[in-house]
Amino acid sequence: MAGSKITVNPHDIHSAITTWSGFVYQGKVALYHSIKVLTDDSSAGSYALQLDSLEDFAIMAASNSCLSLHQIKALKNTYYSGYEEAFTKLCAKGKIYKCDDLSFHVAVKIGDKSPADIATAHPKMQLYQYDDGQYFCALSHIDAAMAHVITEFYKKHAPEHTWKQQTAYVTATKNVLDDIVQRKVISIHQLVHAGVASDNTLAYTQTISFADLKAVFDEDLNLRTNSEAYFQALLKGDLNRYYQEFCLDCPDPVSDEVKAKMSFFINFINQLPGPELLHFCRQIMPHRKVALNSFSEYKDTTFQQEDLRYAFFKALFELKELTPTKLEELGWRLTAGGMFIPTAISRPQQEIHAVCSAIVQNIQETDFDLPYETSALVTAYMNTPSLQDIVNNTNDIDPEVDELVTPEEEKIMRWKKIGLCSIDEAKKHIS
Repeated sequence: MAGSKITVNPHDIHSAITTWSGFVYQGKVALYHSIKVLTDDSSAGSYALQLDSLEDFAIMAASNSCLSLHQIKALKNTYYSGYEEAFTKLCAKGKIYKCDDLSFHVAVKIGDKSPADIATAHPKMQLYQYDDGQYFCALSHIDAAMAHVITEFYKKHAPEHTWKQQTAYVTATKNVLDDIVQRKVISIHQLVHAGVASDNTLAYTQTISFADLKAVFDEDLNLRTNSEAYFQALLKGDLNRYYQEFCLDCPDPVSDEVKAKMSFFINFINQLPGPELLHFCRQIMPHRKVALNSFSEYKDTTFQQEDLRYAFFKALFELKELTPTKLEELGWRLTAGGMFIPTAISRPQQEIHAVCSAIVQNIQETDFDLPYETSALVTAYMNTPSLQDIVNNTNDIDPEVDELVTPEEEKIMRWKKIGLCSIDEAKKHIS
């Protein structure tokens, strides 16, 4: 790889690193290519991965030269015309930044023009070809593609450590690399929010060293994968992946105002520290016992894509903007008093008894609680004035008793007075 040194004013480069549809697919594609470069280029240890600045991602040399520019379009469009303008713009950027290695990544196959014809129409630019021979990589396939190139790296650079080629270890490698990208983007969000610099400047300067990526391959990751921090990283990875898929599935057009409110909220969640992240999970899933002590517990008790899509993200999308500064503010305060809390409860009304019973059992068996002023949990479809109306005889506490014996009994009775409110019903109360 070779490139010419460039002089760039970061203020002149627009970055969308803090907005709308997230960075998950883009980050995975960037990692895929970076791993291939690490595998094949002996000089790669001095390179850096730049996200959402000169392009969706760029490979930079220590001399501030741009080695390659990459644009990514995760569109459903299968026609050349849907990409032609973006192809032309990428070629123009290649001239500006003195870069001859220009790659365009797509998530679906362009069916009406061949990769060779596209390369002829746009000299120096090519559709990116993945290791399976295809010139596209679907969102659903990018993890498998990453696993493949990780395995190839271990085969070439650590052939004596065949245990690193095992499926579980390759998956752990992928997860740790994903977390490096995720933490870098979250760090940029935090610095922008703190007023350190603009997102344009930070996206240009806050790069990921290839040496840090290489260190993951050299490390024994078995020492990491049983830690709570590892499972927290998986949790955020799932949350952001489901969020991006939700955004991509939204019908166009989506207003800039709605994009901004959703972006604010995902950034807020991403910045929650470990203990608060776990509390957040329990708060939006009060019907499930959230635990992160083992991989099996993680898979059994944490996010489900459909729950987030049809309940939690949908509520944030359709209801009034939420701008919490701390977890206790995660909800809509009503003018008449009380607070509606968004949840990831997406089950239908006919399953309300099972859900209410699970919530009551959960609060009896754990130390989980909600903000004291909570009056209703916002769900996809369920409505009831209170859990008590649905679940009877779940304990021996008499709801007519004025003085409760213990704080735990008081907590249970307060919970049983909390209602469930569908998104459509919530719209009548939240202004």
